Amino acid sequence: MRRTDVLSSAGSQAATNEAGNKVVTVGRRTHVTWQDVTPDGYRNRVRTLDLDTGEWSPAYLLGNAYDDHARAVIVADGGGFLHAILSGHNTPCTYRRSRTANDAADWTDPVEVADGTYPYLACGPRGALFLTLRNAERWNGIELYTKPHDGPWRHLCKVIERSADYPGYAAFHCAFGFDGDGVLHLVSDFYEGYGIYDERGIHQAVAYLQSPDGGLTWRTCRGEPAATPARPCAMDVICQSTGLRHEPMPPPALAAQGNIALDPAGVPHVLYLYHLNRAGQLILASPDQRGIWRQRSIDALDRAYPHHRASVCRGAFTIDGDGALRALVTLTPADHPVWVGHLPSRPGLRGLSGGAVPERPGSEDNPVVWLLSRDGGTTFEVREALPAQAEARSPKYELPVSGGPPRDPAEVRAGGILYFDRTSHHLPGFPDDGGFQNRVCYCRDPAWVPG
Repeated sequence: MRRTDVLSSAGSQAATNEAGNKVVTVGRRTHVTWQDVTPDGYRNRVRTLDLDTGEWSPAYLLGNAYDDHARAVIVADGGGFLHAILSGHNTPCTYRRSRTANDAADWTDPVEVADGTYPYLACGPRGALFLTLRNAERWNGIELYTKPHDGPWRHLCKVIERSADYPGYAAFHCAFGFDGDGVLHLVSDFYEGYGIYDERGIHQAVAYLQSPDGGLTWRTCRGEPAATPARPCAMDVICQSTGLRHEPMPPPALAAQGNIALDPAGVPHVLYLYHLNRAGQLILASPDQRGIWRQRSIDALDRAYPHHRASVCRGAFTIDGDGALRALVTLTPADHPVWVGHLPSRPGLRGLSGGAVPERPGSEDNPVVWLLSRDGGTTFEVREALPAQAEARSPKYELPVSGGPPRDPAEVRAGGILYFDRTSHHLPGFPDDGGFQNRVCYCRDPAWVPG
């Protein structure tokens, strides 16, 4: 039976946004983190669900936040200790660890790691933590940091670099994971342009690299060495586009937004949205035995929801221990203002990913669906995860980025979905694009993915 718990009524307009992990299960406890906004500013919080009793802990404060970009990500190590990175917005990112294993009530004092934005955190070999951040100096690429089990944080390398040809705003949404041999597999979006408030997104790409030694050296899937900081020309380019766009500050026309997963054999799979051919096209890419990337368009959504298009799939793609592929996809009506022809529009996105919800037809018609495959991505089925009435934004479920032994796939699939809704209560004193309070919810339903 479906159960939805309201964790907060003050979730910010970006309460669960971005690709980093927000949900961690250790034993019979699930810990979730999100961002609130209060009259005094933004706050990152965490609560714990007892899976035996169904009871939630109080909300514990992880830390104050610079703004709505400065959200937390969380993982657990093999001993059950929780580790959190509290993002900045081109400002200091801080690290905290739970003082007791599997207990989110008490944390070590914050330690600054580096300035940056959009953290992605994972537990790697031998309990070491690995972290990527977008560089704070005019968005100049992706930096990689690591923390040994009993040591301090240190900078490993700049993995991705922005091109001097594109001096304007840049975004590099990045994610990574480790296979059973300890190889680090990384995917990064490139979104670069000439200006800050215009001529954005002139160059866009999705590209991949791997490292056999925890970020010291890098190579392509074919084994070709790749010097870092890297550009797409030295990486495995999965897709790429360069040219003038349809509006000054367009949303990405192609983006993986953290959707990389490793199958039981350690083969990377990247799921990305591609709008250049038609609105909401989902494509799954993976390398063959020679390291050549093969791609297939996923048409199951078109058949199941012919009047909707995929609009959001961010940090919501995994492969379970038995090889089952899962993704959470938010759908938008094909005639919604988010689409300008087949391309996404920034004005049209208002209300879909955060901020206020404009009064317009179709604003409430955004179901969230599970995209499922049990044959390695050859075929997919579609199941409703959250109905349009839930008004869910930025849905997240647990990513396999924590340490410890592999969990049973059936137990993993019994996990819930964290999201915030469209309440959009605007607090006095905040600018028009901030200070919106929303309900933050955690929903579980055993009918989602049986078996």
